[in-house]
Amino acid sequence: MERTVYFAANYEPGPVNSLVEAVEAFVSAYNNMQDALYIGPKELVPFSDILRIAMYKPICIEKKPQISLYEIGVVRLPDSTSAGQLSVNKEKLGLELKVRENDIGVLFTQPIFGVLPRLCALLMPFKDHSFPEAIRMPALRLLNECRRLNVMWE
Repeated sequence: MERTVYFAANYEPGPVNSLVEAVEAFVSAYNNMQDALYIGPKELVPFSDILRIAMYKPICIEKKPQISLYEIGVVRLPDSTSAGQLSVNKEKLGLELKVRENDIGVLFTQPIFGVLPRLCALLMPFKDHSFPEAIRMPALRLLNECRRLNVMWE
């Protein structure tokens, strides 16, 4: 599925040409958010764990085994300074998209339980200007990446 998607809003992400690139941009925005939380106000550090759990929680697809980001090539970096950092194995993700694109779409977009709805619900409070810009901007960028991935699966 090759197409370029532009998201016109504040904190606009750059264009992507494929789902693999969109997932890479999403993971990069997630890592930036984790970095911001790691060095940000200490009261927000526990939110890092909440984000990590939301990202990595597997979902059930009707009459199929559970699926998680790990299974499609999005893995936690073992040597990262922040425990929440992720990396994308582009080759594995590309192969999985060819074989299981619909299941991966469900993993990301399933109402309530999908990765994107969970993250969007967690990130919405960061739209409030009371958060420091060093936290708010990475949160809004991640929110936009979530929205872009959601649009790409529509």
